Amino acid sequence: MAPSGTVAPSDPDEARLAELYAGPLGDFVNRRNELARELGRANEKEAAARVKALPKPLATAWVVNLLARQSADDFGALRDAGDELRRAQAAGDREALRRTSDHRRELVEVLVERAAELLRDGGHQDSVQALQRVRRTLEAISAYGSAAALDPPVGRLFDDLEPPGFETLLAMPLAAPKAPVRVATAVTARGGKQAAPATEASMAARKALAARRLELQKAATAVAERVEEARVAAREAEVAHERAARRAEDAERTVGRQEERLRDAQSARDAAFAQRRAAERESAAAAKLLEERRAELAAAQAKLRDLV
Repeated sequence: MAPSGTVAPSDPDEARLAELYAGPLGDFVNRRNELARELGRANEKEAAARVKALPKPLATAWVVNLLARQSADDFGALRDAGDELRRAQAAGDREALRRTSDHRRELVEVLVERAAELLRDGGHQDSVQALQRVRRTLEAISAYGSAAALDPPVGRLFDDLEPPGFETLLAMPLAAPKAPVRVATAVTARGGKQAAPATEASMAARKALAARRLELQKAATAVAERVEEARVAAREAEVAHERAARRAEDAERTVGRQEERLRDAQSARDAAFAQRRAAERESAAAAKLLEERRAELAAAQAKLRDLV
């Protein structure tokens, strides 16, 4: 996902796509394919192909889409909190930074609690790991705020989001940029200006801060690389799971057809056995009747001989 680098195909009907991504996750593939077929029947071949290629969302991304539809006001407040945090950081306002951080944390936790309920209601696991992924996606949405447009947008997410790294945050535009720091000057008795000398302690502190910042940037880059590797691995595992699920469904349908054939064969066998038993009874009855007729014939012949 842009800003993380994965872009989902666009579609001319954003409302229907948002509804698709917030609908029951188990029905996603069928509903997506039906939408693609509708577009195909309407001769919108290109749009149908794009819809057909839409990836099935992870459960953690799906629940964020659902939250975005059901808690739009809280999502707006979440983005506003991200913008306020960047302004507070730019202004160096520690009190505003603390207050806004606490407010954003409360918003995230409220949404995570709702996500847990939605996951359970949808038949999905609300494990600690799943909720942590939801939390990080919400934090990412807040961190980007209004400074960057997500593609696909919230409501059509198919993967988890990761909060932007330190360098990305620095590159984001600020609503209220911090004024540049100027070196204080002192007016001499002669009317000239003289730069105020920095103390050795302040110079050492600046160097230490710059070194620490460089270390943090390197660490953040390394963490971001590991997160991306884990995200790719998770997505590959999800794709493998979907393929295995499709194979299981195919096998189940095959077993169903074989069981149906077996039931038909058993019914035919039972019918044949019943017919055989009926035929045996009819044959026995016919044999008995034949014996009776033979006895009658023998008796008639005997009477005929007596008369002669």
